[in-house]
Amino acid sequence: MSFISVLRIVVLSLCLLLGLAILGITAHITALTTPSSTGDPIFFDFEGLGLVTGSLSTIFIPTMLVLGAIRHGAFLSMIAVELCVLGLIWVLWLANAAVLTEWSQIFFPDGCGVFISGSLDFTVCQEFFALKGLSFTSWLLLMIYSGILLVLALVSRSRGDRVWTVSVSQATFSAPPKEFAIDASVQPLSVNNIGSVNNPYSASNIQMPGGQQFQYPSGTSSSGILQTGVPTQQIPVMGQQHPQYPQV
Repeated sequence: MSFISVLRIVVLSLCLLLGLAILGITAHITALTTPSSTGDPIFFDFEGLGLVTGSLSTIFIPTMLVLGAIRHGAFLSMIAVELCVLGLIWVLWLANAAVLTEWSQIFFPDGCGVFISGSLDFTVCQEFFALKGLSFTSWLLLMIYSGILLVLALVSRSRGDRVWTVSVSQATFSAPPKEFAIDASVQPLSVNNIGSVNNPYSASNIQMPGGQQFQYPSGTSSSGILQTGVPTQQIPVMGQQHPQYPQV
């Protein structure tokens, strides 16, 4: 298993646990703050944003984990889809953390130390700051993982790999560029197949003037054809008599 696959499992598992915790804490704060003395329900924006973001995290993150493990080629397991979904979730977590930070300066400017331990205000204050810390942690984890995955996908795509429509476990981020890959179907040229049928300089493909077929001299095989198409002659050995040629 590659490094990015292990990082994916660890980060998504942690974000799933954090999402469940944030969803439960937000629901508890909402149940405590919604009733009011006037009878009108009070619903803050950080409560709605926390419930929506926690619900999306608990729905999509385990789905991506399960599909990535048991089924290859699924829509949610594609790298392009995963980056879009996780990008949306970590943006929502960042927005939730920013809203909680703004409300903490209004509700609890002096922290939780001013409240009596065990009181309702002290419980709400602790849960409020816990929500803020968990939201920042979820945002940071998802942003780091999404950034690493995006960089690896862009590098792999620049090498010519089909990376956007495959899952993280199927992607080969460390593969060499395709232009430098060796094609096993290409056979190297050897001396034995120089005079083959596919050789343009073989005797069967050379036509002499008058339509006659080229014939090698006796004792010379088809391997004696050079790249220029000129047959090589046998080199005489020292001590041998040169053939006598008729004088013109």
